[in-house]
Amino acid sequence: MIILTLSAEKENTAHDINRWLVKVAQGDMEALSCIYESTKTAVYAFLLSYLGCHDAEDAMQDTYIALYKSADRYKPESPMSWIFGIAKNIALMKLRQNKHDTTISEEEWSRIESDSAELTAEDKQVLRQLMLSLSNEEQRIILLHISAGMKFREVSELLCLPLPTVLSKYNRALKKMKKALKEESEHGQ
Repeated sequence: MIILTLSAEKENTAHDINRWLVKVAQGDMEALSCIYESTKTAVYAFLLSYLGCHDAEDAMQDTYIALYKSADRYKPESPMSWIFGIAKNIALMKLRQNKHDTTISEEEWSRIESDSAELTAEDKQVLRQLMLSLSNEEQRIILLHISAGMKFREVSELLCLPLPTVLSKYNRALKKMKKALKEESEHGQ
């Protein structure tokens, strides 16, 4: 039931974001604010998978500025893929400037989780531990597919990885998370 609700919400959000992008192209700052509120958690999580906390915050601001400046070039397709494409380019530019890649810290996970009201504190802690057992690339794939609701083909295009590689890494990540969850439950008994 929850999955169906989330899926419907993501479809409605994609339609809304398409509509808002048209308004942003016309200079509507309120529409930009709506896009920001609808996408900020997913964009921040995605940027964190590339950058540290402070760089991710800077990259997030740069992403929405770039979105505003280039909204007139948006072709209605997958708005989240387009937004993540902008975010990825900015993250890669920052990585080239800083010459580093980082993992997501506890503080950064807390910020991502703050928008997940349907999860209990215990659920959030378990999810955080499970995600930290994954590589950065596996975290990106999981976050893009589950948090942002992107299709695997969109994730493949965004990360410049072949679709079979994305599917394989996704399945491997899920297996790692299940194994870590099983080990956690065995230790907790």
